[in-house]
Amino acid sequence: MDKGDQAAGIPCNETIPYSCSREELVARIRGTEVVIPDFQSLLSHWPAQVHEEVCRLSEDVQRRLESIFALEEDKSRIQWLTACKLDLFGASWWPSAPFENLVITTALAVWLFAWDDETDSLEFSPLLKNFEKSCKFRKDTLSYLEAALSLSPDPYILNNASNDRLITNFLPVGQAIARSYDDLEDYIRRREGTSATRVCLALTEYAVNFRLPAAIMESIEMQSIWHEANMIISIMNDVLSLKKEVDQSQVDTLIPLLSMRLGSVQAAISKAMDMVCSSIERFEAMERQLLQSCLSNPQLHDNVRVYIDNCKYACTANLNWSLSTGRYKLNVPSLRGGVRITM
Repeated sequence: MDKGDQAAGIPCNETIPYSCSREELVARIRGTEVVIPDFQSLLSHWPAQVHEEVCRLSEDVQRRLESIFALEEDKSRIQWLTACKLDLFGASWWPSAPFENLVITTALAVWLFAWDDETDSLEFSPLLKNFEKSCKFRKDTLSYLEAALSLSPDPYILNNASNDRLITNFLPVGQAIARSYDDLEDYIRRREGTSATRVCLALTEYAVNFRLPAAIMESIEMQSIWHEANMIISIMNDVLSLKKEVDQSQVDTLIPLLSMRLGSVQAAISKAMDMVCSSIERFEAMERQLLQSCLSNPQLHDNVRVYIDNCKYACTANLNWSLSTGRYKLNVPSLRGGVRITM
C-alpha cells in the first residue's frame, strides 16, 4: 500500500506474505477494508443501453429457469437466479439484438450461470467436493455440447451424452448457433478459450444479425479487441466478486493472487485498475486502426463500428449488471468516487 492510499483514509491492513496457504490467505483477506475503484468513470465514454423488450425477455428467462429446475427442492435455486437479474444481463449485453436473437443469447447466459453454480456453489450442489462426479459432469457437458452444436445432431448421441436437465437445456442454444454460422469448426477455433466472457462475446455476430468478413474477424486488430474486452470484463469481475468469493473461501482469482505478490489487497486492486486502464487504451487503439482500414467501404465501416460498439456494450453491461444484482454482495448502486467495503 502506498502513501496515497493511506492519505485517502484506506486502513493499513496486515501485510500478506508472498507465500501462504489457502486458509491463511482467506483469513488475512477476510475483514480487510478496501476501496473498490470507480470503474464506471473509466467506461463513461463507452455506450450503455438496455434492450427495449427487457420485460418480455424476463418472462422467457423465468420460463427457462422453471424448465431447468422443475423439482420442489429447486425453488430456492430459482429464487437465487431470479434475483441475479439475468434478464437485465442479457438485455444489457445485447441491447440492439432482434428479440428472437436476444432470447437465444440470454438463454446461453442463463445456462452458463446455472452450470457455473452447479460446479462451484456448495449451497446448491455437492459437486465442488466430489472430484469424480464433477469430472464426469464436465465430460458429459463437453460431449453434449459437441453433439448439440452439430448442424444435424444425432438423437442417439444426444440421448447418450447426458440426461441431466441442466446440461441438456443447452440444445436450443446450440442449434440456433449452429444454424447461424457457415463453418462452425472454424468459428470455435477462432474463439477458443475457457472464459465464459469469451463465450458470450462469441455471440456478438449472432446478436447484431450480420456477419463480418473472415479477414476482419481474423485480423490482429479484431483479435486484440476481443482480448482486451475479455480482460476488461474479467478483471473488473474479479474485483467486484471478491467479497462473495472470500465469503465462500475461494481465493483462486486475480486479486488474492496479486495480494500475495504485492503485499496487500488494496495494492492488488490498484494494480487491477491499472490493468483495466491499459486494456481500454489498447482496445481503442485497435478500434481506430480497424475502422481506418475500412474507410473505403462505407457499409463495412458501419458494420465494424456496430460490432465494436457491441463489444463495448458487453463491458459496460457487465459492470452495471454486477452492481444491480445481489450476486456479488456489494449492495451499492454506483461506484462513483470509489466504494469502501469490508471483505
